[in-house]
Amino acid sequence: MARAAAHDALLDTVDTIYAAALHPETWDDALRMLARLCGAEAAGIRIERSGSNVTQRWHGLDPKFDAAYVEHYWREDPWAARAHEGVAGMAAYGEMLVPRRELVTSAFYNELSLPYGLDDLVGGVVSSAEGRLVTVGIMGARHVRFDHSQRVLVERVIPHLSRALTIGERLLGAPLPDAVPTLEERLRLTYCLTLTEARVAIEVGLGKVPKEVATTLGTSWNTVRSQLRKVFAKTRTTSQAELARLIARLEMAAR
Repeated sequence: MARAAAHDALLDTVDTIYAAALHPETWDDALRMLARLCGAEAAGIRIERSGSNVTQRWHGLDPKFDAAYVEHYWREDPWAARAHEGVAGMAAYGEMLVPRRELVTSAFYNELSLPYGLDDLVGGVVSSAEGRLVTVGIMGARHVRFDHSQRVLVERVIPHLSRALTIGERLLGAPLPDAVPTLEERLRLTYCLTLTEARVAIEVGLGKVPKEVATTLGTSWNTVRSQLRKVFAKTRTTSQAELARLIARLEMAAR
């Protein structure tokens, strides 16, 4: 039961991340769910450009912490410094990145992190290219200690964060940014589905069985079943019920 609940929480978090790609105002929800997934208080995305400046978006951080970090302490963040040595997709918890004895002697820890009650981190590298390093971080209070289980969760989420950020940037640069994508377009853009796969996903997500979908789309039952297997793999769903929830969330995000 607990494993099923954890799996559902992971799927819900991933779905919300993709919704945020299309509607940036929901990033706070996505980050809140990511923090909760890891049993933590705060989660955020950090973008460092050519070692000259940092921008970030967090849920759960005191605004004063955020302001002090962006103004000064990002240069002294030992966890972030080690991220430069990693590759896209890498995830690690605090002790893996920086030995505790080294962390607790740093100015970042003693002057910023500790006074705000933030004592541990798990995170990873979302992307690293052309002088831009994008990382994700989840920070926990003094009673929280991250380990392998949280590292695995972040590792699973990173590819979706990377894709969502790419989609969001692509939409921001589109000639008609105010145009609302159809459900079919959302599925294709978010999960890299073909036109047929998107149509099968919608029909099955709306409750139709493969034979009914085949009739609706004018194709064979075997073709629908083959396409549905691809849909499950690409959307990381495993049943019609999970696919239906995904479709419902995309429709809700559109509204």
